[in-house]
Amino acid sequence: MKKLLFFLFIIQLLVSCNKNKELGSPLEFFDTKIELKGELIELDKEFLGLPCYNLALYDSIILIADFNSVDGKFLFVVDIKNHKLLKKIINVGWGPSEHSLITNITVDKPNGRILFHEPNKKKMYSMLMQDILHSDSLANFTKEEFDLVDSFNEPTSYYKIIYDDNSKRYIGYGNYSDSCMYSLINATGAVINSGCMYPTFPNSDSYDQRFIRNLFYGNITSSGNRACCVAQPGFFEIVEINGDSISTICRKMFLLPEFTAMNMNNHQVPKVKRERLLGFVNVVSNTKEIYTTFSTNTMQEVIQSGSSLSKDLLVFDWDGNPVKHYILDHGIIGFVLDGKTIYAITNAPEPKLVKYVLD
Repeated sequence: MKKLLFFLFIIQLLVSCNKNKELGSPLEFFDTKIELKGELIELDKEFLGLPCYNLALYDSIILIADFNSVDGKFLFVVDIKNHKLLKKIINVGWGPSEHSLITNITVDKPNGRILFHEPNKKKMYSMLMQDILHSDSLANFTKEEFDLVDSFNEPTSYYKIIYDDNSKRYIGYGNYSDSCMYSLINATGAVINSGCMYPTFPNSDSYDQRFIRNLFYGNITSSGNRACCVAQPGFFEIVEINGDSISTICRKMFLLPEFTAMNMNNHQVPKVKRERLLGFVNVVSNTKEIYTTFSTNTMQEVIQSGSSLSKDLLVFDWDGNPVKHYILDHGIIGFVLDGKTIYAITNAPEPKLVKYVLD
């Protein structure tokens, strides 16, 4: 009995938070593994291209942001209850009612709107959901916007911004946050505070911080006053927002970045090795749990296939403890959570929606 307790104590130390030491593949830390079979959903119209990392759910409407665009449109509006592709909106371009790229589709249900980020224009936009459903022209949409100021003036999409209905804050992750991992901004885009430095690891001190942060391409999700960030290949962190401060609750470095050095404009720049695992891809959450996909494909395999499909869906609680490991029969990219149901984008072999019912 004493040996068992000692063994459990050692395991707890290995998975404890606030460590920059490499822990190993997160797949190894889950005792509960469940295989799930999905239901492919046929829509009434032609679907969309890949990759589609960003989905949002508004009642029975799924909003899907497609990086590649189809028919000159970026955003797809799907009635998941009736399996209908209602429309494709947001024109591709640089005009007043056009966008060159959109990321971070976020639902603001209390105000009846969605928000999206246009990294090339460094702006956040919001549109009323009733306009999305009932207007045929983007020019007729009621649209608000504010500027996002980037200290390095880089048009990057390496971060997402989450709207917190309780604190009326946005929390940003990535390049927008300068030398810190996160920034809190208000409704006008002004920075309130920044917090949490990027992880350190062997040889990281010899590189400029703004280049090191590019190794941590990731996503962020929130619930209440907590946010969770996952970044490739194996970074996992939970932070808490109290007033204007950001503090780390849990930080786990499952896998360290693998890179080589290259020279760019007299700077030592880290370049990701193609042999390394892709790792964490996407993340969503509810009030109790965090759901994140993890890809065991290498970067080279992702480049060759053109997509980062993952069959491993990992569930953590909001203290960072592993809960369940779902093994899916379809590789998925972007996904949304609706109670105990997941809707995701897969390639079977053409792009389709797939539905999984969790236990």
